[in-house]
Formats: sequence, structure tokens, C-alpha cells
Amino acid sequence: MGRNVLLFLALGYTVALTLGSLVKPITLVEQPFRYMDKVMHLSAYCGLMLLWTLWLLLVKRLKLKASQPLPVRRIILITAILAVGYGIIIEVCQGLLTDYRTPDGWDILANTTGVLLAILVLRLFINNVELFKSKF
Repeated sequence: MGRNVLLFLALGYTVALTLGSLVKPITLVEQPFRYMDKVMHLSAYCGLMLLWTLWLLLVKRLKLKASQPLPVRRIILITAILAVGYGIIIEVCQGLLTDYRTPDGWDILANTTGVLLAILVLRLFINNVELFKSKF
């Protein structure tokens, strides 16, 4: 997948997540179980973290001072901090910008859990790729 396509997907996903978090919710079907909202938060932020991290890893040619490439762990850490921060900002905006949504600490916890799940998936994937490379 080209880095421009991945960037387009990451940006589109972020815009959709922002709009979905701030527009007035509609209920098309009843939630299948009590904490479905939290599962949706977890999966949404897992996806956000995965898309942005994969894009950054693809364009890892991003350089710091002295032309040092960003190490994979640093990319993951920076993306995680930004994703969690974004989730907190969205929750605050729900309270400040809307009268039909309220900020929820449990949503922030679910968002953060999604980011942590994405880190686990990334670490497993990266470790397996490195193991595969070392065998050949």
C-alpha cells in the first residue's frame, strides 16, 4: 500500500472519527450489550493508532536533527501520546461544543485501551517481521 494511500486513509479516518464524535448521535438499532459504546471507542482508537503508526513507519525517512531516522519505538510512543491526547481533546470538545454529548472518563479509558491494544498488535507484528527477516 502506497504511503499516499495510507495517509489518505489515516486522514479520512481521523475526520470521520472527529465528526462521529461530535455530531448528534442517532440510534438505528439498539446496542447488543451494555458496554457496546466502550467497545466502539476501543476499536476506533485502535484503528486510529494503527493507521497513523503504519503511515509514520512507512515514511520513516522522517529525520530528526543530524539526519537520524526516528526509531520504531519512538514513532509508536509519539503516535500513542498523540492518539490519547486527541481522544482527551475530543471528550473535552463534546462538553464544550455540544449540548447533546457529555465528556466521559470511561470513554477516555476505552480510547486509551484501544491505543494500548494497537501497540501490542504493532509490537507483535514488528517482532514477527524481524524474526522472519533473520531466518532468510
